Amino acid sequence: DEYTIGPELRFRKNSLAENVQPFSIRVSPDALFLADLHAHLSDSEIIGFLGGHYSPSEKCIYIQAAFPCKATDRADAGDTDVEMDPVSQIYAREAISNHGLSVVGWYHSH
Repeated sequence: DEYTIGPELRFRKNSLAENVQPFSIRVSPDALFLADLHAHLSDSEIIGFLGGHYSPSEKCIYIQAAFPCKATDRADAGDTDVEMDPVSQIYAREAISNHGLSVVGWYHSH
């Protein structure tokens, strides 16, 4: 399914903690930097995809890059919510694929 972000990961309740996350996440400093820069360059909400891969053997999502996307045009200021522009989404997915990565998540500001 083209709209699936990654593998379905279910959480089980644990007696020690509710909804224990069954995997770890490792984020590249470059991805963090680009998402932060993207947020600081706009006066309204921003959105983008996160590219990387999931390692089933390590139970780890590796986020290797951020791919900023355009937001849809809005009638309001867009201060509290955001929607990804569909054309921008297509370009970002192609860029992620061209880098040998998969969409493993998305980010937005607020």
